Amino acid sequence: MKMAIAGAGYVGLANAILLGPNNDGIKVIVYEPDLAEHEFFDSKVVNDLNLFKQKADVIVANCFTGDIRDVADKIYSRDIFSKD
Repeated sequence: MKMAIAGAGYVGLANAILLGPNNDGIKVIVYEPDLAEHEFFDSKVVNDLNLFKQKADVIVANCFTGDIRDVADKIYSRDIFSKD
């Protein structure tokens, strides 16, 4: 299973730090278009949103935005009303 972290910025990268090294065999990938590095705390960084959505089995997102609405069945977010 590939767990993906969307929602760049501090929250997304903090989730990657927490989940990356302690993943019990789950591969963690991070979507961050502004990050130049290819890895972040033992997690692969993907800069292309369509590739990210294709590779991810589960997406952990801080906010539920329109650009990830097409993969709503994969998303776990605290933003249950899509207002944040």
